[in-house]
Amino acid sequence: SGPIHPMTDSSDPDDVHWISYIYAVDGLNRLVGMCELLPSDPAPASCTFEVPAGTVFLRPYEFCNKHGLYVGDVVQVPAGNAAAAPQCFKRECTEGQPSLGSVAFSSASVEARYAQLQETSARVSSSNLCRSQQLLFAVARGALNATLQRDIDRLTADEDTESAMAARVEQLVTVFSRLKSLGGKWYGLPVVLEFIGADAALRLDLVDEHATRFKQKLCAAGEGAFIDGLDSPLQCTEPLLLIEATFAMDWGYPMSKDLGSGYTIFYAPNFTAEFVDVALCAQTNGWMGMGWIDPEHVGHPMNHTDMVMAFVSADGQAVVQDRFATYLEEPLPDEMLNGQRQDDAGEWILKGQNDLVLHVGALGVPGKAWCGDSTCKPGFSLVQFQRRFSTNDAWDARLPVAGAKISIVYAFGSKDPDPIKGAPQHTTTGYADLHWNLDCSAGTYFNPYEIKCLQCDVGQFRPAVAPVFSCLPVPIGTFQNQTGQPEAIPCPAGFSTMERGSRSEDACVCPGPSLQSPNGRYHVHTCEDGELFANGQPKRCAKLGRCLDCPTGTLCKGGRDMRMEGHHSAAVRTAMKRRVESFCASFLFSATEACTSRSYCVAHAEDMDCEHTLPEKQEGFYVEGDVSSGSMVVFACPEPEQCPRSSVLRACAEGWSGRVCWNCGVAGKAAEGKRGERCSRCDP
Repeated sequence: SGPIHPMTDSSDPDDVHWISYIYAVDGLNRLVGMCELLPSDPAPASCTFEVPAGTVFLRPYEFCNKHGLYVGDVVQVPAGNAAAAPQCFKRECTEGQPSLGSVAFSSASVEARYAQLQETSARVSSSNLCRSQQLLFAVARGALNATLQRDIDRLTADEDTESAMAARVEQLVTVFSRLKSLGGKWYGLPVVLEFIGADAALRLDLVDEHATRFKQKLCAAGEGAFIDGLDSPLQCTEPLLLIEATFAMDWGYPMSKDLGSGYTIFYAPNFTAEFVDVALCAQTNGWMGMGWIDPEHVGHPMNHTDMVMAFVSADGQAVVQDRFATYLEEPLPDEMLNGQRQDDAGEWILKGQNDLVLHVGALGVPGKAWCGDSTCKPGFSLVQFQRRFSTNDAWDARLPVAGAKISIVYAFGSKDPDPIKGAPQHTTTGYADLHWNLDCSAGTYFNPYEIKCLQCDVGQFRPAVAPVFSCLPVPIGTFQNQTGQPEAIPCPAGFSTMERGSRSEDACVCPGPSLQSPNGRYHVHTCEDGELFANGQPKRCAKLGRCLDCPTGTLCKGGRDMRMEGHHSAAVRTAMKRRVESFCASFLFSATEACTSRSYCVAHAEDMDCEHTLPEKQEGFYVEGDVSSGSMVVFACPEPEQCPRSSVLRACAEGWSGRVCWNCGVAGKAAEGKRGERCSRCDP
């Protein structure tokens, strides 16, 4: 058993502290029971409900109004109640989960409590000032010319394209410098003006320009404009152009994670020198805490955990303490723990030391506390420190050099720790996984959802120099038929592919027309014995022989296609058409691109009915020979109109036959025609 969470009722919103909800879910994450509690309920907080039959495992949860969600251990249920159903005992239940109470869970005191809490929440700035700061810029509308207005329009454009972000970054300083020369001015919280440097030149070392956004609006004379964090609106005594600026904060750390509402960790691990710079920032006037969870850790996150406690003291000084939690009680400073360091004789009898060092970072000071509004209930605190991966204290966690993630436990309180009483209302708010060493090996990528390196899929690759967050589709002319590969496999010489991301060598085909081969290229086999199949499968020399340039008088589209006519039985052609129709019914580009058998063959290059396309003869030409072996001979027809364009290489216009379509009439019954004259009726 551990300490009992308090149920502290108070008229002071800073002091009221209780478990507001308790609920449990089964092994399939379905809600089984839920209770809503009041601060006046007795401690320990409890929730009673029937467990439905068939429920084998339950995981309990409880929510604290100050510190968030507790997650309990999974327990096995010995037996359930066949008549039980999911139950809900709270103020607002769904139709499927009615309240268990015989009377409504409401009273004048309950409503007064919630109204008080809502009023308190409404006074607190809705912005997470750890992440972003808001200011308002005002300038007389009449002072702007058309050129400056166009620049403002570009600055405030609601676009996230690379070009739009680049334009914002380029114009950010110059536009506001010109506006200030016209009498424009920034308005907002003094601390935000300090952070951004708005009273002088903009201080962009604390700003992420690419994530900063601007909006413009007009304020007519006599109207008012509210500013985030300030109680009184800006009164517009003349028509003003207002620019609402949301500055994304960059405290100098490349990595960060939001740890619930109003709590963010910023960090910068150095895997060469083996240390990490950390900034804890929370919506509180009190302490902030975190703990490094060892990869081999078992049990509750607070069980035997290396902890950090940081706060800004009443005199504005940043404080960081190196602590250790043996269980759920308040972690003790390392300086109070025996057996942490060796003496000169090698005995582990010395107390530990504080291995955390404050550092100033881009902010210029180790820590800062500020108010988000005039009430300052609560304010914001930020503390920066550095920790080495390995310390000399026996119980300190060893931070890994390798590994895509690292786990932490975190908490924060509303007041600074008392030197005698310790940290008030100490409890965990949860635990999280941080992105750590994202140096995934070549052929793998970092998956932010699973927080680990995964292999690239077939059709993809990732070299070591490529960004770690995604794999690349193999380029045209290559393929990749295996997972986890650092490079693409090139097609045989002369071959290419129809699209990026090809997944097999079957996608390698002879290309269509290009600058190098204006008429395209066609495929010929290289099987010396003339046998194209073995064990019912085409030989490689038949599938990937070589590509030849289409001669003058022919056109080669390249790729693969199905030869529907004159090549298969009716049953086979019907089956081929059905496969194409099924594919085209869900064709991705059906709205912008016609879906044909060629489209099908690009996606199904392994289909044996998808064959290399044959050359087509152009008008005025006649072709003889075996295309598949490369013995193709092209003749120019004396009368071009007698040799039409066709996929049938020996096709002649109606009424003509023979080589170069010179004979008049049907082949075998033709009389020789005369050049330049039409055929006349031949005698029988």
